Amino acid sequence: MRLRLFKNRRKTVNKRFLLEMATGTGKTLTCAAIIKLFLKTGNAQRILFLVDRIELENQAKKSFNQSIGKDYVVKVWKEDRDNWKTADIVISTVQSLLASSRYRDFSPNDFDLIISDEAHRSIGGNARAVFEYFTGYKIGLTATPKDFLKNTKQDENSEKEFERRDLLDTHRTFGCESGQPTFRYDLKDGVNDPDGPFLVNPVILDARTNITSQLLADEGYAVHKVIDGEDVDENFGIRDFEKTFFNEETNYVFCETFMRYAAVDPLSGEIGKTIIFTISQKHAEKIVQMLNQIAMDKFPGKYNSDFAIQITSNVRDAQQFSISFSENNLRGHTRWLSDYESSRARVAVTVGMMTTGYDCSDLLNLVFMRPVFSPSDFIQMKGRGTRLHTFKYVDYLNGEKVKSIKKENFRIIDFFAVCEYFEEKYDYDAPLVVPINRQTQNALVVSPLIGVDSTVIVANRTVDLNEDDSLNVIDETVVGKDGMRVDREMFRSFQDEVKSNEEFVKMYNDGNIDEALSYLKSEILGEDRPKFYMTPEKIRKIFNLDRRLDLREILDLIMNNREPLTKAQYIRQKFNEFISDKGLSETLVGESYNDAFELFDAYITDRRVSEAIDNKDYSLLAGFGSIAIEQLKRLGVERMNQIINYIRDYINVEKLRVKD
Repeated sequence: MRLRLFKNRRKTVNKRFLLEMATGTGKTLTCAAIIKLFLKTGNAQRILFLVDRIELENQAKKSFNQSIGKDYVVKVWKEDRDNWKTADIVISTVQSLLASSRYRDFSPNDFDLIISDEAHRSIGGNARAVFEYFTGYKIGLTATPKDFLKNTKQDENSEKEFERRDLLDTHRTFGCESGQPTFRYDLKDGVNDPDGPFLVNPVILDARTNITSQLLADEGYAVHKVIDGEDVDENFGIRDFEKTFFNEETNYVFCETFMRYAAVDPLSGEIGKTIIFTISQKHAEKIVQMLNQIAMDKFPGKYNSDFAIQITSNVRDAQQFSISFSENNLRGHTRWLSDYESSRARVAVTVGMMTTGYDCSDLLNLVFMRPVFSPSDFIQMKGRGTRLHTFKYVDYLNGEKVKSIKKENFRIIDFFAVCEYFEEKYDYDAPLVVPINRQTQNALVVSPLIGVDSTVIVANRTVDLNEDDSLNVIDETVVGKDGMRVDREMFRSFQDEVKSNEEFVKMYNDGNIDEALSYLKSEILGEDRPKFYMTPEKIRKIFNLDRRLDLREILDLIMNNREPLTKAQYIRQKFNEFISDKGLSETLVGESYNDAFELFDAYITDRRVSEAIDNKDYSLLAGFGSIAIEQLKRLGVERMNQIINYIRDYINVEKLRVKD
């Protein structure tokens, strides 16, 4: 379906395309299909695939060799610089080509198709020169939606504004000035796809210690004590942890809580593979030391110091560590189950290296030991756990019996209320107000982790509070089919885009409803209109409805923000309309009203009831439990037929018979 949409768009004069797909939905495989399409049809003789990190270079090579390597030659440019022309697909980091302007050693037409993976990163800043140097078709791949950032002010000097500009520039580069990509497939699509699911949702554990509970409160964590002979009388906020102050006991509680509540591998029974996001490289080092000590005490002889591994840019061989973790051979194989293909190392502790473009489908835990304030970073981070996976083990002791268990969800252990922030507190509407430096009157730069009005650092160093701490509360939330708010915001972007269509809005405002409905159906909704890629079925899933919506309801939803009715609410509304239309408000009262409504409801929602009544096989009703024969007798044949005929004339029952 994705390839078909791309083919349809290719028929236009446009030579640039932006594909926005949630992590785990097959960006690389879709890309391989597009590459094969271009090479097979002769639209391209050679293709350049750009990435922004070395590990993604190796990952792309492996993926392309597996999917299309039998038909086409795949090479990494820096590994074979003298023979790159013998390749059909050349992979390179943008940094390799940018260094010493090496990209100018190529001819602008050496590549007929240029693909930029994680486009918002690989063609940002100076790297855009590499991308624009080559002629031919241009395709950008990204998992980062832009919708959250459109309300920031143009002159803001802030993290949110920098991110907005970055993503906006990316969309413009690919001819998507409206903010809508050529094709979009988000997390909800992956979870709810009728042909899927292709992704899984998380189970969220909101874990707070006594200290972090106060850090998260508006008034902050008040400290009044003498530290190293100096008075500390300050209120610390969540951005100050491991920056302005640290508290070893709090980190220890984080680690103990993780060990207790982490999801376990369904076959080996040990703690499932995990990525922990920390605040800094120094913080990551502390967490690794603590986890390894706890693991040695808890599981003697199983790990020694290999339970948790630090994967940050200051660690030698960090890139190879991340690859080995994905390939299940980091520090060898597990000692919990003989011949089971899973890493001995269970936990990768990082800061930002494994945030984007990292594939490890058997991840079962993501842990936030740091705050996150960027919605696109949050989407990328939680995307690490959404991939499907089947855990398999061949039991050679029992006749090579194969055991397999599918991954149904993954666990987010959240120590800094990151999920709550993006679900309840992050303002998706309001422009970000940038604080002003009181002395210089200049706008202050807001970093992702350090607050603007940060607590004073005592003697220019981080304060060790040395306070006791313990787990205060832990709440579990299972994310349903409607996803998290950060995903649901996608619909609002579509709504705003439609309401900016002057032709469509004029039809609606002038009362030309039929014309507006026709335009909505033919020009806006549908899978073959990739500018929006919004269908009635997708809207139903976004609002988690148990029935299908008609076009008029969708129109009202877009133009008036009128919340769609659930199936039960819709049926009750239609029954009241029946009462009003037939003038039965004084006739149907008490028991007769209840009997009439239960027939109305059962005939619509239960196919067995409608078929039994239509076939006059009333004896079957006793086994259904929806409506009793005695109720039909009390209503009488005339009233029963009046209700059924009204339903047949005015209600599309099939739209109300949707399975969850």
